[in-house]
Amino acid sequence: MSACCFSQNLHKETLFGVHLITVELKPGATMNQFRDFFVKEVLPDYEKHWKGLKGYLVRSVRGPSKDRFAIVWMFDTERIRDSYFNSDGTPNELEKDALEKVKPVEQKLNKFGTYTIQYMDDWVVQ
Repeated sequence: MSACCFSQNLHKETLFGVHLITVELKPGATMNQFRDFFVKEVLPDYEKHWKGLKGYLVRSVRGPSKDRFAIVWMFDTERIRDSYFNSDGTPNELEKDALEKVKPVEQKLNKFGTYTIQYMDDWVVQ
């Protein structure tokens, strides 16, 4: 039975960042359409262009952010995440190149709406 079950763990040194998002829907679009496209198209495209990255769209069910979405980005390690930034925290060419590659899927998402991000924190599993 255990061979049929899938489980995912937070491994030591995994870095995860939480980004609270605000969605602005286009007329006629629904939040479900936006969510489904984001999960099925946007996140996989980001994962394809950033080595060691996994993304999750999550919805708050209580507290001050109730019914809002956030993105949880997980990198295998902080070192991998840092490889996309200069020492001063600005995006390097690797990051800029990846951002350029996801522009087409982000433009397709505009059919449903746009989103803004409020960066929260990065955390490293100890």
